[in-house]
Amino acid sequence: MALFRSRNHFRVPTLRLGPVVAVVVVGLLIAGLVALAVIEPRPPLRHFEVPVSNERFAR
Repeated sequence: MALFRSRNHFRVPTLRLGPVVAVVVVGLLIAGLVALAVIEPRPPLRHFEVPVSNERFAR
C-alpha cells in the first residue's frame, strides 16, 4: 500500500505543475501586451488612423 501512496504523491505535483506553467505563460503574454500598449501608445493610434482614411475613400 505504501508504494501506491508514494506513486500517487508523485503524480499530484506533476498534475499541479501543468496548470501553473499555463497560467505563468498566459500571464507573461498579457504582461507583454500591456507593456507594448503602455510603452508604445502612438503606433496603435497610427494603425487606427489608416482604416478611417480607407472608410472615407469608400464613401
